[in-house]
Amino acid sequence: MKSIKHKLLGVFLIIVLLITALCVYNFKSVVKFNHDTNAIIKEDLPLLIADEELAFNIAERIALARGYILYNDPSYKEAFLQYTEESKELQDQVLQETNSEEAKQLIDKSIEWRKTITEEVFVEFDKGNKEQALAIMANKVQPLGRDLMTGFKEIADKRKNIILNEGNDVMETGTSIKNASLMMSIIIIIVAIILAIVTARVISTPIKKVVDRMLQIADGNLQSTNLVTKAKDETAQLIEATNTMNSNLKNVITNIINASDNVKEQSKGLSASANEVKEGSLQIAITMEALASGSQEQAQNCANLSETLSDFIEKIKLSNEEGIQVRTLTEKVKTATISGNKLMSISESNMHNIEDLVEESVTKVKELDQKTAKINDIISVITSISEQTNLLALNAAIEAARAGEHGKGFAVVADEVRKLAEEVKFSVNDITSIVNDVQLESAEVASSLEFGYKTILNGTSQIKETAKTFNLIAELIENMSTKVGFISNELESFVDKGQILNMSVASIASVSEESAAGVEETTASTEEIATLMEQILASAQMLADQSEQLNNITKKFTV
Repeated sequence: MKSIKHKLLGVFLIIVLLITALCVYNFKSVVKFNHDTNAIIKEDLPLLIADEELAFNIAERIALARGYILYNDPSYKEAFLQYTEESKELQDQVLQETNSEEAKQLIDKSIEWRKTITEEVFVEFDKGNKEQALAIMANKVQPLGRDLMTGFKEIADKRKNIILNEGNDVMETGTSIKNASLMMSIIIIIVAIILAIVTARVISTPIKKVVDRMLQIADGNLQSTNLVTKAKDETAQLIEATNTMNSNLKNVITNIINASDNVKEQSKGLSASANEVKEGSLQIAITMEALASGSQEQAQNCANLSETLSDFIEKIKLSNEEGIQVRTLTEKVKTATISGNKLMSISESNMHNIEDLVEESVTKVKELDQKTAKINDIISVITSISEQTNLLALNAAIEAARAGEHGKGFAVVADEVRKLAEEVKFSVNDITSIVNDVQLESAEVASSLEFGYKTILNGTSQIKETAKTFNLIAELIENMSTKVGFISNELESFVDKGQILNMSVASIASVSEESAAGVEETTASTEEIATLMEQILASAQMLADQSEQLNNITKKFTV
């Protein structure tokens, strides 16, 4: 017998196999797609970049070589050598990643071009033959360099076209993968829908027959013929069980009808006895007076309990109001703590700003000290010049004295120069004194600023610790507020429940008072009920026999 489980598993297995085939196809396609993409990124693209960088490198080296020859600046030569090392690395990269003869030839030419510059142009220039070096640059280096740049750009353009073609191939491959995956997905969906419809119809048709038969049974129709099916799975077992249940239920209903007729006859005698019990119940009221007094006492106790509960509830209300006040104060403390925390954050930010300003001031004072030291050096030079000027003025005066009348004018000039040199010397001494004072003051300022910087660092650290303390206080207050709120809510709930309990106690007192009369009336009839109970027991025994018969019939079913 092929079960529903096996049918469903078979359908799911077919769908899983189709989905697995789609996944395998997609996986292989993605692997090929990734391989082609990696080939472009890791092989072709680095070569394209290297070719373009080689062309740019040659242009830069031509400019640096001309700059070195024209301006005689060694930095141009150093930059040329750095670009030369970069070109060697790029050439090694190209040779490792390609077997192109054209690229190898260009690299060989670039090596010869480089040797022409280093062994001819630079050598002639270092010998002092600037014109010869420029001629070599114009006649050999620049034309060959342009050829090399053109060659590397052509290789780069070819490689760019190759990358574009490979990229187009990859895009076409991706499009074909997408279309194939879409087609296979549509096929899988169609197959899954067909299998689901067929499987659902195979399973639902017998079940629908059973549902229709159950509805007929629920309507009371037990005369239908047995259901027939060609299936050999659980639905066939369900139909057979339905047919069996229909037959058994028909027999049970027939037996119950017969038994109910007998019970009907016996119930007549029980009804007569019930009438006598009803008459006797009127006399029970007389014998229940003793219980009435107890009920009245119970009502009084309930009233006292209600008053006690009322007082207790009032005290709980007062406690709840105080708890609400505590919660309000806690919220205010929490708000103040948050404000303090924000102020501490602002203070910490301001301290950081002051710290940065003081640190910058220390740096500037140190720079001022260095510059005043340079001023001292300049003053020393000026002092030396003034001394030499004074000496020259003295020599000029001597020579003017030797010249006699012809040297008087020169002597006057020499004397003025000497006076000017002495004034410069005095001014330099004053400036030296002022600069020394500035250095001393700047040193003291730097020391004060460094001390202030350290003090600010300590203050910043203390502010951070204070901020942490505020955060801890805020957390503790938050927890306390939550707990106070919880206690307040519990007290409110307790007040509500206490009021309900108070109302219940009052209701009990009222009911106790009302039941007192009923208890008094019920007691009077108990003796007469005892006599009538013998007759009721006889009738009840007969009903018990009938119910046993019904019980034996219904044992065919499990409830």
